[in-house]
Amino acid sequence: MPFRVPRESLVVDPGVGFGTLHEDSLAMHVFVDELRALGLPLLFGTSRKSFLGHVTGKPVAERGNATAASVAWLAGRRVELLRVHDVAAMRDVVAVVDALAAQERAS
Repeated sequence: MPFRVPRESLVVDPGVGFGTLHEDSLAMHVFVDELRALGLPLLFGTSRKSFLGHVTGKPVAERGNATAASVAWLAGRRVELLRVHDVAAMRDVVAVVDALAAQERAS
């Protein structure tokens, strides 16, 4: 009998930083809507990735701000799951994005 995974247990992880060019990692951010068309929750793990170093010129240990920018972009596009190293700081980033989005909807 084949093993079946229920659809509601699946997520789409585009694989940012896993054998991709930095341009590909940036494009994955831009094309969130196209990935969303697959009809599954999205998972992005961009924390401290090399494409952020390519953009900023910073080493891994100094990519916190760049990670925050990526997280803010993705949170603004309602990406459901974000894998990060600095959870508390990125929770604050998402809270601010959510508050801004709520204010915009209320206007």
